[in-house]
Amino acid sequence: MSAGASQEPASHLSPEVLQRLLQVGSEVVSELDHEAVLQRVLEAARDLTGARYAALGVLDGERRGLERFLTSGIDQPTQRAIGDLPHGRGILGVLITDPKPLRLSDVGAHPASYGFPIDHPPMQSFLGVPVLVRGEAWGNLYLTEKADGEFDEADEAAIVMLARWAATAIHNARLYRNERAQRDELERAVRALETTSAITRAAWCRKRSPTSSSTPGPRGSTSPSRRRRSSWRSRSPTTAWASTRRLPRPASG
Repeated sequence: MSAGASQEPASHLSPEVLQRLLQVGSEVVSELDHEAVLQRVLEAARDLTGARYAALGVLDGERRGLERFLTSGIDQPTQRAIGDLPHGRGILGVLITDPKPLRLSDVGAHPASYGFPIDHPPMQSFLGVPVLVRGEAWGNLYLTEKADGEFDEADEAAIVMLARWAATAIHNARLYRNERAQRDELERAVRALETTSAITRAAWCRKRSPTSSSTPGPRGSTSPSRRRRSSWRSRSPTTAWASTRRLPRPASG
């Protein structure tokens, strides 16, 4: 049983494992899809340690239990037979209350062990490592059933480093997801503004358009008021003045 390695994780790793970790870290950090990051971390954890099963528990908002539990190595029929996924009690709860690496030769012998459901596959060796995103507990990485016996210090060191890569990748994916959501919201706002502007312009154009009463008649036709003005202008000044001046009557003799 181990409560975590006291030295830097890299000091326990062979050059081959370090090279593999660098490759895995590069792949994980470059992934921006949140769900793809989690699945890639599970696969890498099994590959690095030879574990038969891997799981990733995501803490709830209060960091007192698990709101998600992702697995690798357990097929769908077995998952259905097991039933409800863990919520963070037993050994899983130990890492929630005390987020430090935990390595066990026999998980069932630990005082906090709850045992397993009837259809759960047998598990003995155990390795658990917390995942801290920006210094805060985000979840835990669990490994069981190492192929050739118990998990050792090198396995623990490798998973501690993988958890750090995972934390960076999760943070990046979260930022990308938030940025994409903000961009989508901005695009929706711009489209709504464009639609509103188009409707406003159309209404303004209809209001400014000539009415039917002021529409010009057929070519060559002249309105009565225009004909009266033309008739007035066609008269000579004398005739026009005479037509409007009342002449005095001649005096009677």
